[in-house]
Amino acid sequence: MKIALWIILSIIVFSVLVSRFFPGGQGGMMRFIKVASEFADRDPVIAPDFSGGGKWLNSEPLTIQALRGKVVVVDFWTYSCINCQRTLPYLRAWWEKYRDRGLVIIGVHTPEFEFEKDIGNLREAILKYGVTWPVVQDNDYRIWTAYSNHFWPHKYLVDRDGKIVYEHIGEGAYEETERRIQEFLGISDTAVMEEPSSGSIQFGPSLTPELYMTSRGQTSSHLGKGRDRVELLGNWETGEDFSAAGEGARLRLVFQASEVNLVMSLPDARARTVRVMVDDSESRSLTISSNDLYSLWKGTFGEHMLVMEVDPGLRIHAFTFGR
Repeated sequence: MKIALWIILSIIVFSVLVSRFFPGGQGGMMRFIKVASEFADRDPVIAPDFSGGGKWLNSEPLTIQALRGKVVVVDFWTYSCINCQRTLPYLRAWWEKYRDRGLVIIGVHTPEFEFEKDIGNLREAILKYGVTWPVVQDNDYRIWTAYSNHFWPHKYLVDRDGKIVYEHIGEGAYEETERRIQEFLGISDTAVMEEPSSGSIQFGPSLTPELYMTSRGQTSSHLGKGRDRVELLGNWETGEDFSAAGEGARLRLVFQASEVNLVMSLPDARARTVRVMVDDSESRSLTISSNDLYSLWKGTFGEHMLVMEVDPGLRIHAFTFGR
C-alpha cells in the first residue's frame, strides 16, 4: 500500500507540473488523477449510506442496505459543472439500458455554488438535462465526506453485496465503466456505448484554467490584469462565491482556448443580459434567465480577448474553457 500511495503522489505531482501543456484542461488533470487512482488496488469496502443527505428527487429515499442485490452507480455531480454535464448522456444511456436488468444510479448532488443548493434550481436543472434517475441533495457535504470524495464528477460502482468495486474521477473511461457495469450485472449480450476518441496527447500552448470570481478556496486571486485573469471594470460587489455587477459593469479577459463558458446566477426572478465581444468580432447579446452554466463563445484555439458588458445585479461565478 505504501508503494501504491507513493505512485499516486508521484503521478499527481507530475500531472501538476505538465498540466499546462495538455489540451484537456481540467478534464486532462482528472484523467491523470484517474490513472493514479487505478494504481491504488485497494480491497473493496462497504459503500457509505446516503443518510446524511437531504431531499430526494425522482425517487423515495434509498439506502445501501435496501439496494443489496442491485448494482449501483453513485455519481457525485453539481449541475453547473461542464465536466458533469458532459457525462450525463452516458449516465442516461446506462440508465435506459440496464435499469430493468438490476442497475440503479444515484446522483449525489453536492453543490459547488450557493445557488445550486436551492431545490427549485435543482428541479429545473434535472428537467433541463434529462436526469430521470434518483437524485439526493447533499447540501451539507455529508455524503461527500462519508465517501472521502474531492472531485466533480466522481463515480463509484457498488456491487450486489454493497461493496465499492470500481471508481472513476472526471470525464472519460465510459467504455471501461460500462464494461464494469456489465461485469457485475452478469451481462455479456449487449454492446457498450463507444467513447469518442480524444486523439493522441498533444503538447502545445496551455489552456486557460478555470477562473473563479472570488479568492475563496484559491491560493491566489483570479481577478486582475494580464492573461488568465479577469479584469473587472466599472462597479462590482464581491460576494461569497461570486462577483455581482453594478452600474456600468464590464470585464475584460485575455485567454487561450477555443471555447468559453461562464457560470452565472440571478438575485431575483428578472432576467438580465450580457453583451459579449471576442477580439474584433461583432458583439453578441445573451439573455440570462436561470442560474446555470452558459456558453459565451466558440471559435479557433488561440489567444483571444473577451470583453463583456453585464446588466446590474447579475452574478458571475466561474469561467471554464475548452479546446
